[in-house]
Amino acid sequence: MLATNRAFQSFESIGTYHPYRRGNNPNFDHWSQQILNLKKSRGEAIRFFKNQVINYIENELNYDISIITYVPSHEAHKTSKSGIAIVAEIVAVQCDLLFVDCLQRVRTIDKLSYGGCRDITVHMNSIEVVKKELIYNKNILVLDDVSTTGNSLKACAILLNNTGVNNVFCLSLAQTTS
Repeated sequence: MLATNRAFQSFESIGTYHPYRRGNNPNFDHWSQQILNLKKSRGEAIRFFKNQVINYIENELNYDISIITYVPSHEAHKTSKSGIAIVAEIVAVQCDLLFVDCLQRVRTIDKLSYGGCRDITVHMNSIEVVKKELIYNKNILVLDDVSTTGNSLKACAILLNNTGVNNVFCLSLAQTTS
């Protein structure tokens, strides 16, 4: 069951992602390359996006947040940290926020960039909220690396709201262009 709009207070993207398309996209730019580097957890991209997120929090986010988290990988119970998870952890330290790894993918889904189903129900049925006592009645910022439909962020916001989170603010590093 979907929650009220209260769960999804804000959805923003910092930049634009132009898909690589095997090198055949003339619009593929530095930002897009950094997104691909972040997906490989490369230090340069982590530093680049850490700075972008901190700038957004300090200059654009008009809400008081106390917790930061991220959209989990498509793989269930992934043990290695994704680039977006590392960015969230570093931003938490530098912005005096609590990093809570409270969203877990419990069922692997097809990788969306390879044509996996983007329907919101796919995310609703494969992600669970944990560590609920740490996030109850708090304002949370949820990070995602790339957003195409926004459904993974929307699902995370709804799931968090259904566990008693006060407000959820969603930020993707890039919005995909067609």
